[in-house]
Amino acid sequence: MPSDHRYNVIFSGQITGELGLQDAIARFARTFQLSPERARRYFSGAEITLKREIPRDLAMRYALKLNEIGCDCAIERCKAPAPPAPKKNTNIPGTPGFVERRKANRRVRFRRAPRPGAVCYDRRSGHDRRKS
Repeated sequence: MPSDHRYNVIFSGQITGELGLQDAIARFARTFQLSPERARRYFSGAEITLKREIPRDLAMRYALKLNEIGCDCAIERCKAPAPPAPKKNTNIPGTPGFVERRKANRRVRFRRAPRPGAVCYDRRSGHDRRKS
């Protein structure tokens, strides 16, 4: 389906020519909330992907905004990812592919009774070590 396609917004540091380089850098820094020194790095001439795998309408909004501030960019359709392989349920002991990850036996899940003759106070009675 075309609506499921994802796009990358790629910026190569080129300006449209409507503004000077310094004005374009200043507007780029303001738009993306960067310092001017950091914004200058994007104008080195190397292709930089500003946004990855976004919907087409959002990619178009970024391209229009970049065009408004005087920067030339490209929108590239992402390659379709490979469909995920169906998962086999290998969590059941005795099935092929099951891997035992436990190193020791499981802990006993019940609590033993107190030893004969041990003094156990009733917690519900309110006797505890704290002094109120």
